[in-house]
Amino acid sequence: MINLPTRQNSLFRWIHSLLARKIPEVPQVVRHKNWELVAMVLYCLSLDRSTGFDIRKRLTATITYALPGRKGFAQTFEGWKVTSIVGISSALPWGVIQPQTAENASGTSQFLDRWNFYGNPDDFSGMKAASVPFFPGTVKVAGTAGTCGVGNQCFVPNPALPAACTSAAAALDKPGNQIGTASLYNWGCFVNGSTVMIPPALGTYGNMTRNTFRGNGLHIWDFSVIKEYKMTERFGAEFRFEVFNLLNQTQYANPQFNGPGGNDPWTSPGQFGTALATPDVSNNNPSIGSGAARTVQVGMKLSF
Repeated sequence: MINLPTRQNSLFRWIHSLLARKIPEVPQVVRHKNWELVAMVLYCLSLDRSTGFDIRKRLTATITYALPGRKGFAQTFEGWKVTSIVGISSALPWGVIQPQTAENASGTSQFLDRWNFYGNPDDFSGMKAASVPFFPGTVKVAGTAGTCGVGNQCFVPNPALPAACTSAAAALDKPGNQIGTASLYNWGCFVNGSTVMIPPALGTYGNMTRNTFRGNGLHIWDFSVIKEYKMTERFGAEFRFEVFNLLNQTQYANPQFNGPGGNDPWTSPGQFGTALATPDVSNNNPSIGSGAARTVQVGMKLSF
């Protein structure tokens, strides 16, 4: 048997995942040819083919180096190794959800309504701890004799609404029925750069696909030092000193997996797009090496 001083391995994967199975907790399921999916709009299945587990690119690289040794007291200067693992993956997708506590814009009572989106999805992606800028549709002002009465509080259209929002909503209006503008005043809009997201006009569906945006990628560097002891021909020991997330870089969870708010523009617009936790906590699985802060672990293994 030949022991090499250095061993290294790299693995790169490119994957594209499409939804093709039933999700029982969502009520509306349709079948089309050989695949099955949950649809917001029965006659537009192309909006709903994206899955929440579509990590397109993932790289894992490992290297183990056996340090040169020499005979000495109690094997002090032999049996040492260092190991490094680097994991880099692209972001998971996420999209708009509608909780059952939200108002029903489409009138279907299915709570699958999505918004209308115009622009580049990248402008709403990878926000980390920030959120997508939100503009409420109305603001509260003191009432006057000509509005809701002196001493009362009135809700009036927000004068700070971006022109991109008002024009996009007006384009959805019908003659004599401002269904787009009324929806805008009710739920507000999101704008970042030149990209706009407005609620669906009353009685309609939005144009967004499932999982329109991308969350935050994962970049982890783990490092360990290993010391091996050979006690007898049959017995040995291995001591390990391991550091997970060596650089202690903050890893941000996907907005879709960190509880309510991150992907709910209806009832929590101020948190839309933000990551409220690290990946390990948001997945209810706090464990070292999965996106937590720097963690140190010491272990020993006996072999016989």
